[in-house]
Amino acid sequence: MVEILKEIKSLSSDTLEILEKTIHLEKKEQKFNFNCKRLQEHYTKMKSAPPF
Repeated sequence: MVEILKEIKSLSSDTLEILEKTIHLEKKEQKFNFNCKRLQEHYTKMKSAPPF
């Protein structure tokens, strides 16, 4: 019984760690997508601007 509880605690800890890493990666993905969108917008503006 004690071994089962230790295993459950270990699995819970691993699950929380994976969840935290997943949330962190999702935030990084959102930031990356935002930066890509901004770059595309700037590129479009630069492309349509007259040359100097």
